[in-house]
Amino acid sequence: MTETTVFHQWSKIHALATVFYGIRLNIFLLFREVYIPRFRHMRERIEERRNAKDGSDGSFISNLVARTPFILSCALLYAGLIMPPYSSGMLFHLGMIPTVECSSVALHIYKALVSMTWLGFSIGALGDLNKTLVKAYKGADHLVTSGIFKVLRHPNYTGEVIGWTSSFLASIVAVIAAIKQFGIASLSKETIFLKLVLPHSLGLMGFIGIVFVLSAATLNLEKRQEEKYSALEEYREWIKTSWKGFSLR
Repeated sequence: MTETTVFHQWSKIHALATVFYGIRLNIFLLFREVYIPRFRHMRERIEERRNAKDGSDGSFISNLVARTPFILSCALLYAGLIMPPYSSGMLFHLGMIPTVECSSVALHIYKALVSMTWLGFSIGALGDLNKTLVKAYKGADHLVTSGIFKVLRHPNYTGEVIGWTSSFLASIVAVIAAIKQFGIASLSKETIFLKLVLPHSLGLMGFIGIVFVLSAATLNLEKRQEEKYSALEEYREWIKTSWKGFSLR
């Protein structure tokens, strides 16, 4: 198998990582909505507070209008997040896959980053499974410090940051390797610019957006846990030996 073929195969593995993330997350959210009343009731309370704040009557049309900006922003965010594997795959269709002489080092780096993408998303999946099982057995208010939580206090957020960061960096490595062989002038062609540079720019915005969202979520969860569990010796020992992950502070 040539280096070029390997590069193409790993671009598919890169894309499959985002497919895995999407399927896994949606199955988990559906399971939580159907089988865990606490989350369903929490969502309903949030909707009630939002309707009261916005003066909405709770009808479908009112909810749709109120939610449209949020839905569009989420759609734009996730559109950006799928651009890195799209950009990597697009190199093949543009005939810009680096050859053996130019891609040896880049290929190893690309494979490592794609592997880190899978690792990050797997950490997030394991964190959600770990917490769900423990809370189902010991109660919704139990502080989960076992399993992966021994070392990562928020593995779902931390895993996603690792995954999305690695995914974005992998696409950068792929594009740099292609530019190294075909020259920066190749990007001046309109077709290549539209099919490669613009999606990559959207990918940059998606990457920045998701890291900010996840870092803010980590900070907020840290504050809530401190308020709820700070009196527990188990909590105080746990935060000394575990990593909170990527946070705004």
